[in-house]
Amino acid sequence: MAFVGIEKDIFAEKHETIKVFALCFAIFLVPLLFSQQLIAGTLVNAMLIYSALRIKGSWSYVPAVIPSVAAMLAGVLFGAAHAVLLMLPFIWLGNMSLIFVMKSMKDYARSLATAAAVKTAILSVSVLALATFAGVPSALISSFTYLQLVTAISGGILAFVAMKGIIKRNV
Repeated sequence: MAFVGIEKDIFAEKHETIKVFALCFAIFLVPLLFSQQLIAGTLVNAMLIYSALRIKGSWSYVPAVIPSVAAMLAGVLFGAAHAVLLMLPFIWLGNMSLIFVMKSMKDYARSLATAAAVKTAILSVSVLALATFAGVPSALISSFTYLQLVTAISGGILAFVAMKGIIKRNV
């Protein structure tokens, strides 16, 4: 793996299919259990970063599409259903860019900052363009601009702490 110093895998299973399935299931539950964007976004981004660092090959991109579909199904995302449907491809692209940048850079802090900025830029430009040209409600703008940066960085910090084993599970 490209990151030195992140040595603990929070899933005990060695099989990639089990990791992907467990991660997809967990990431699907987040928007169903947490409606507050700061909490849900942080948890989702942490799991996307985990996917980038711990899932091999193209399988690491699978979880990128799950949270937005779950959120839409749960009615968690703000705005009208058509607006959310218009945003879905851009949400997926933003999540996949987060994973791609995290996979491709060596330094964790630099890759997190870059990945968060790229994801935020993709979603910000998309929502602003759709608000201007497609009638997407302006209420979506804050959800897909600065809050994306906050939750991506927070998720990156949470993922780092979890993978370093600083948070000990007492189960």
